[in-house]
Amino acid sequence: MSEFMYTMEDIPQLKERLKEARKRAKEEQDRDTVNNWGQRESSRLKKLISLIEHRLNIEDYGSGTVLINEKFVVSLISSKWRIKGKSVWYNHKHDIKHFVYNYLLKEDFQSIPTPEQELEYFEARLKKLLQQKPAWLIKEIREVLSNERPNV
Repeated sequence: MSEFMYTMEDIPQLKERLKEARKRAKEEQDRDTVNNWGQRESSRLKKLISLIEHRLNIEDYGSGTVLINEKFVVSLISSKWRIKGKSVWYNHKHDIKHFVYNYLLKEDFQSIPTPEQELEYFEARLKKLLQQKPAWLIKEIREVLSNERPNV
């Protein structure tokens, strides 16, 4: 088992490897072969990239698996996962978001908010903050206003 950690900085390099694997898969598809390395590698890389994009703690666990958050062993080629130290493998849906939220983070799956929903959220937070009237915020607002309008 190697100790290689995957981070967001690895994504460009992995995407380049994904392009090469897809190219090789297409070349091997033309041949009459059953064992298509390029297709398997592109599948692994695609799943790895999508897991990294969720900003999880991911390290290589060997044999086409990764260790996530030092607890979950996830197969990159199939839809299987298990808990580190246990031998029972579980299936997960092909949707990576569903898998990450329901199993790894144990949060309810939520779709990405629309810009309108984000705006409503931040307006509510700002309104709550302004109701508290923090001294530092009032000072900042006065400084900004005095810089823009010297008469105030």
